Amino acid sequence: ATQYLGFQTRTGYEFGTTSKLNRIELSFAKNFQREEGLANFINLNAGIRYTHLRATKDTNFFLGGYVDYGNLLVFPDRIGEYGNNPITYSFWLSTGIATRWNKSIQVQQKKINISFDGSLPLLGYVIRPAYAHPYPDNYLVDGVFDFDRTNMGKYLIKSGDLRSLNQFVDAKLKTTIGVPFGKKAHEIGMSYNWEFLWIGGGQKIWDSQQQLSLHLKINFNAK
Repeated sequence: ATQYLGFQTRTGYEFGTTSKLNRIELSFAKNFQREEGLANFINLNAGIRYTHLRATKDTNFFLGGYVDYGNLLVFPDRIGEYGNNPITYSFWLSTGIATRWNKSIQVQQKKINISFDGSLPLLGYVIRPAYAHPYPDNYLVDGVFDFDRTNMGKYLIKSGDLRSLNQFVDAKLKTTIGVPFGKKAHEIGMSYNWEFLWIGGGQKIWDSQQQLSLHLKINFNAK
């Protein structure tokens, strides 16, 4: 597949102390791809995540964990291109390990903050249809299936299964370079994100994203 440019946005709120850090993030990305000889596809990737980190003996390094909800929706950009499969979807609830490393340096008497963030899931509850249509397996049962999709949402939620790294990977890495400004030490700079999603099973899927974005941090507490 040939990948085209897309866009992404990520908004977060951090709170805590110098030794304990909490972060809540909302993210959304829209990307475009073209399969040779097939239609153009649109990928929508969204999620919400809570991360808790604690400082180690090396006060620049934080280690902790996270819980999150995420989804990936893929569909042709022309409705009706594939009548039997207008959309493919994946939903997951996961938990795993998270890290952060911070460092401040001086460049020509100007302070620059550098940080590296990473996370990897250990366990996830993953919902993904096994066939090329939107119905979960447990809905394709005599006496349950209904073309009007009555009660399908209930069966969809129950259709997931627990997966570890051999069947589910949602790796994220982020590098941020920021310059403090103002009396409250706000920060502006750039962030580079790399994300890799892989779901195994009957209908495997993988999605890799690289994102370069403007970084803006507003400090509400500093005096």
